[in-house]
Amino acid sequence: MKISTERKEAVNSLVEAYIDKGWPEATQEAAKLGERDLTIKEIDSLVEVCIKKGDLNTGLRAAQLGASQKAIDSLARAYIKKGDLSQAFTTIQLDAGASQEVIDSLVRAYIEKEKFSRVCTILKLGASQETIDFSVEVCINKGQFDIGQDIVKLGASQKVIDSLARVYIQRGWPETGYEIAQLGVGASQELISFLIKACINKGKINLTRKAVRLQGRDHLNAEEVDSLIKALSKKDLIGNIEAAEKYKKDFTPKEIDSVVEFYITQERFNIAYEMAPKDASQETIDSLVKACVKKGYKENIDIAFKVANLGASQETIDFLIKTFFKKGQVNNGQEAVRLREKGLTVEEIYSLADLVRQG
Repeated sequence: MKISTERKEAVNSLVEAYIDKGWPEATQEAAKLGERDLTIKEIDSLVEVCIKKGDLNTGLRAAQLGASQKAIDSLARAYIKKGDLSQAFTTIQLDAGASQEVIDSLVRAYIEKEKFSRVCTILKLGASQETIDFSVEVCINKGQFDIGQDIVKLGASQKVIDSLARVYIQRGWPETGYEIAQLGVGASQELISFLIKACINKGKINLTRKAVRLQGRDHLNAEEVDSLIKALSKKDLIGNIEAAEKYKKDFTPKEIDSVVEFYITQERFNIAYEMAPKDASQETIDSLVKACVKKGYKENIDIAFKVANLGASQETIDFLIKTFFKKGQVNNGQEAVRLREKGLTVEEIYSLADLVRQG
C-alpha cells in the first residue's frame, strides 16, 4: 500500500514531536505509522534530546535503535562525566562503536577509579598506543602485574614492554619476563642481559639458553656455563665440581668444549675434567691433557692420564711419552706408552732409549 504524501508529512510531524519529548519507543511506533524505520539522523536527534534532559538511560535506549558513532560518543561522554562507567561501557559497545578518543577517556576513567578488571576489554575496542602504554605503566605502579601482562599484548611500545618484563624478572619470575621480552619488535640488549643474568642466578639452564637466543646465539658462552655451575652448586649445596658432574648432561657439546677451554686457561683442571668426559671434542681433550702435563704436579698428571684415557689423539700420547721420559719420569712415561694402541715400533724404542740416556 502506497503512503500518501499527506500521511507521510503527518507521520514526520508526529515523529518530530516525540523526538522533542525524548520518547524513543513512542518515536519508533510513530515511524511505523508511515511504514518506515527511524533514520539515523532522527535517532541521533533523539539521543541528543535525552542527553540535554539528563535522561541518559532513555538516551541509551534511543541509541540502541541505531545511533551513529557521533551520538554514541556524546552519550558515552555524558555517562563518563556522570561517573556511570558501567553504562558508558555498554554505550561504546553499540554497533557503530565509539571513537578512539572516547575509548581512551573511558579507559582512563576506569584506571582513575582503580577498576582494572575491565580495562583490558575496553582497550581491545580500539584504544591508542599512548593509552595502552599508560595503562601498563599504571598497572606496574599499582602492582596489577597480571593485568599489565594482558594489556601489553595489545600493542604496547617496546619501552613499556621492556619495563614490564624487567619487573617480573626483578620479582624472581624470569620465565614470565622471558615471555614478555619476546613481544614487540625486539627487547633491548640491556634487558636481555639482565634476563640472562637472572636466569643464571636461578640456575635455570634451559631458560638461560632461550634468553641468549634473543641475542641471536644458539649456545651459552664459557662464562655463562661457569656461572650456571656456580649457581647450581649454591642451589644444591654442593661443590662446583659436584655440580659440574651432576649437570654436565644438560649442556651441549659446544658449550662443554667452550667451558673446558675456559677452565684450562684458569688452570681449574679438576672441574675441567668433570665437564670433559664423553662430551668434549678430541681437540679439547688433547688441550686439557697437555695443559695438565705442562703445569706439572702429581694431581695434574693424574688428571692428564684420566683425560687421555677418554680418547686423546696419538699425537698427544706421543707428546706424553716424550715429555715424561725427557724429564726422567720413567713410571709416567711407561704409563703413557700403555696408551698406545700398537705399542712402540723398533725405531721408537731406540728413540726412547736415547731419551732415557739424555734424562
